[in-house]
Amino acid sequence: MIVRRHLVALLAVFALIVGFTVSSTSMAGASPPSATVPAAPTSLQGYRGNGSAEIGFTAGANGGAAITNYKYSTDNGGSWTAFSPAVTTPSVTIGGLTNDTTYSVKLRAVNSAGDGAVSDAVSVTPADVNAINWTGRTAPETNNWTSVAYGNGQFVALSWNGTNRVMTSPDGITWTARSTPSSEWKAVTYGNGQFVAVADYGTDLVMTSPDGITWTARTAATTSYWSGLTFGNGVFVAVAWSGDTDRVMTSPDGITWTVQSAAEQNGWKSVTFGNGTFVAVSFNGTYRAMTSTDGITWTAQSAASASNWNNVTYGNGTFVAVANNGTDRAMTSTDGITWTARSAAQESWQTLTYGNGNFVAAANSKVMISTNGITWTSRPAAANNWSSMAYGNGKFVAVANGNSPSVMTSEFAAPSTPDAPTSLTASIAKASTSVSFTAGADGGSSITNYEYQLNGSGAWTALSPADTSSPVTIPGLTNGTPYTVKLRAVNALGAGTASSASASFTPLLRLVTPAQAGTLSILAGTGSWGTPTPGTASSSALGGLDGVAVDSSGNVYIADRSGKRVYKISAAGTLSIFAGTGSSGAPTPGTATSSALRPAAVAVDSTGNVYVADSSNRLVVKITPDGTLSIVAGTGSSGALTPGPATTVNLSSPSGVAVDSAGNLFILDSGYRRVLKVTTGGTLSVVAGSGTNGAPTQGEATSSSMNSPRGIAVDSSGNLYITDGGAQQVLKVTSGGTLSIFAGTGTTGLPTPGAAASSNLGTLNGVAVDSNGNVFITDSTNNLIEKITPAGALTVVAGTGYQSSPTPGPIADSELGSTTRVATDSAGNIYILDSTYYLLEKVTFRGPTAPTDLVATPGDRSASIAFTAGSDGGVAITKYQYRLGAGSWVDAGLTSPISITGLVNFTTYSIQVRAVNAVGAGTASPAVTARPQSAGPTIGVAYSSGKQGVQVGFAFTRPAGSTLVGFTVRAYAKGTTTVVSSCQTLPNGRGCYVPTLTSGTEYDIRVQAYFTLAGETKVRSSIESATSAVRVNS
Repeated sequence: MIVRRHLVALLAVFALIVGFTVSSTSMAGASPPSATVPAAPTSLQGYRGNGSAEIGFTAGANGGAAITNYKYSTDNGGSWTAFSPAVTTPSVTIGGLTNDTTYSVKLRAVNSAGDGAVSDAVSVTPADVNAINWTGRTAPETNNWTSVAYGNGQFVALSWNGTNRVMTSPDGITWTARSTPSSEWKAVTYGNGQFVAVADYGTDLVMTSPDGITWTARTAATTSYWSGLTFGNGVFVAVAWSGDTDRVMTSPDGITWTVQSAAEQNGWKSVTFGNGTFVAVSFNGTYRAMTSTDGITWTAQSAASASNWNNVTYGNGTFVAVANNGTDRAMTSTDGITWTARSAAQESWQTLTYGNGNFVAAANSKVMISTNGITWTSRPAAANNWSSMAYGNGKFVAVANGNSPSVMTSEFAAPSTPDAPTSLTASIAKASTSVSFTAGADGGSSITNYEYQLNGSGAWTALSPADTSSPVTIPGLTNGTPYTVKLRAVNALGAGTASSASASFTPLLRLVTPAQAGTLSILAGTGSWGTPTPGTASSSALGGLDGVAVDSSGNVYIADRSGKRVYKISAAGTLSIFAGTGSSGAPTPGTATSSALRPAAVAVDSTGNVYVADSSNRLVVKITPDGTLSIVAGTGSSGALTPGPATTVNLSSPSGVAVDSAGNLFILDSGYRRVLKVTTGGTLSVVAGSGTNGAPTQGEATSSSMNSPRGIAVDSSGNLYITDGGAQQVLKVTSGGTLSIFAGTGTTGLPTPGAAASSNLGTLNGVAVDSNGNVFITDSTNNLIEKITPAGALTVVAGTGYQSSPTPGPIADSELGSTTRVATDSAGNIYILDSTYYLLEKVTFRGPTAPTDLVATPGDRSASIAFTAGSDGGVAITKYQYRLGAGSWVDAGLTSPISITGLVNFTTYSIQVRAVNAVGAGTASPAVTARPQSAGPTIGVAYSSGKQGVQVGFAFTRPAGSTLVGFTVRAYAKGTTTVVSSCQTLPNGRGCYVPTLTSGTEYDIRVQAYFTLAGETKVRSSIESATSAVRVNS
């Protein structure tokens, strides 16, 4: 609009220049030209409203005088009405009209010279903006149309009978018949640049087309009765209502299909994708819904009721399904798991779609609409068996499995500014917030952006770049400062109604803080996906990051399933191809780099042999340090699992490998949901998992279900650790075959330091164990690496909880991407595969921090040093060391206090202590002084002599080389250092009488010897005895 106004002004100036003459060539004497009436508005567009019409247009030249108002005519120029109040913008609203009546509207502008030229007419028919008015259309064939979809500017519908079983239309109104294979086509969708259709009967059960016109038959994964189809997350997913055991199939391209197991053997009618989840519904069975994040592994879910659920769709953050029977014939869910029944008209609802802010369902002669899937309004429609519906190009299109009209279309009424967003939830982020919300209706015009306001006042700020869906990110906030936020949507008509304020939130520098000090570095990868190139690893792109392992020399191995290779990165940072040709095919024994391979996981044993799980070829291979490949498990075929010689056993989908200290190989087979053991003699057995999908249960490992096992590791005692990404738990299996929950509550959330089994976790993938038995896991939901000690204490060791490109330097300052796999080396460092940024990262833990609070207790030619231990730096402390002055460091004990012997009595020492772990020596403590000394006098007798004194006898051996000066015997008030009385004796004396004490009172008695050491010129040294107690006679 601003650009348009400038153009109008420039045109007006141009008109003044070329259309008028001046009366004098003198600037001082020039007179202004006379204004003329405005030129006609052009490019009129009419939008219907409820009893109104909105007209958009391009303003004409103003004739040399400002436009003061516009006038309109609704009878093709027969009569004119000025807008009141006056309007001067190129968008006007005409009220007081009758719904469902067509008006011919013209406009003209007004300035000081009068009424301007008249525009061309535009037709508009006001209507109830809350209604959907349907218009019957003619199909090119009298077929039974079963499905319709929109994509690439085309509506495509298909049928189960007739000569031409596909028809296409750019607008839903005019249709063209297309030739296809003569199967009974039941569902069509659009994705990845093409249309894909499936059938429930016929020779060809799948066909594809780039344009809906030319179709190519494809082979289905199995001959089930396919009835539902969708595209999401890069995958086509089809479901069947009957047929073979497996009633799901998936395809990345619509051409090559893979059969998958449904959660239940139900009659699955429809499938959709939204919010990262596939959801299917069925018309029978105990569980009438199922969910999957990848289309492969499905989980049964309880529907809201046992109705015959016919169709499901996703929109505005909600899954909605409709049924053709039952009390409640609609249900909603935000996640596809928990469903709520909703009231709908008692019609046989067959189809459902979402568009323009509304869910729309169709039955025999009815439609119903809802903005949220909860509250529904019924509308009439042409009588027919409406079977499928799609939204595109600004309209809804429905097709029927019945009589004419077999197509109907509907468009919404005039647009307005958007309704207010609701249900704002602001999540904590670093110097920002991510605000999720439920979008309001877009007013009939697509939302182009959102604006936000902080703390309930001030200017509204548009998101930049524009963002049109929940959640939105608001940057530039101050960590530690509380905020509230409001949102409003923007469409072509302007900013909509503001939302209510969110709850208060406070941005934080980090959600969690790593418990150990360490340094993060990038070993390989450039931050972008690509094919790795041999050479400097940090200059090479990385591709698939499916597995990682480290050998005893510090070489790192990466399994790249999509690249069909294993890469080796030397300790010096050089990347090379270790195995695989990069081409598809099955592994062949011999030179590893000459063999095809699809590596999904990798492990290294103590002698440098590398084990690779090839999930696609259902094999596990071994590669020796010299690069020779052999097959150690699997036949290359799927089938029943029958323990025995490993190379004769069928595998399903080996996706993890680990090797124990004895050379036994453990295989995680995610297809079987089991852990298999291959002994050094080559015998395969099952050590964990019952083969069923479900929550793990503690007890006998082979009797427990697993949900989605993804990673495996083994410690030096033979204990196995398994990450179950579906259960959000880490499982521990002892060498005796007992399974326990080692970490995770089964609930998704941020981890909490402390007992690992009581902490929430995110989606878990990789797991590794270091030489001290610490378990490291990758938490891809929270972008963290967590450490669990053998005692079960959990801490975070890498990541802040936010996802961002990793920053080399202190680990506490660096975010991570989606962590997928982890490995450890002999020094306790960890290696992380980051699938968001395609990086191999290394975390080098720092040595321990300095011990504190040192207290020295001198002894005879010795000293005992007590202290408070510092942090272990992430790797267990193996010993403590001390040094005297600037001398060498000497090993001491593992706990406080440590003892230092071999000292010289009466010599003052400066002593420091430091801790040592696998990373190295830690920071030295501040110095403490100690002065060892020989034993003091020994009190032999101490007895009351009379009622006022004590006789004390003692023994003493003077230190070698010293000159004894004398002794003092002191009586102290009991339990104090207060001297009550004393006596002295000469060097050759060994006793004296302490007088003037109180009858009946008990005293502490100590003897102190005074002497001069060699080289001293006066008395400098003394030693005091231990304490004896004596009571004076009453």
